[in-house]
Amino acid sequence: MCWKIISNPFEKFSEKNLLFIGILSILVGSLCGHYFSVTFDGILDAHSSEVTFVDSLKENLINIFVLFTLLFIIGKIIYKKRELWIF
Repeated sequence: MCWKIISNPFEKFSEKNLLFIGILSILVGSLCGHYFSVTFDGILDAHSSEVTFVDSLKENLINIFVLFTLLFIIGKIIYKKRELWIF
C-alpha cells in the first residue's frame, strides 16, 4: 500500500493537494534552515551556516529547479517516443 502511494501519488491525492503540500514543504524547509542555521547548498548537501530565510528559500528553489531539470532531461532521453511536455 505504501509503495503504491509513493510510486503514483496522483491515484490517491489530487494535483492541488500535492501542489499545496509541496509549496508548504518548501516554506517549512526554508524556515527550518533559517531557524537551525543550516544552508542547503546542494541537492543532497547541507552545512551549518548563518542564513536568512530569503537566502534559504532561494537555495531550496534553485535545488528544486536543478533537480527538476535533470529528471526532465533524463525522462526525455529514456522515453523518446512519448510526449512529456508539461506546458
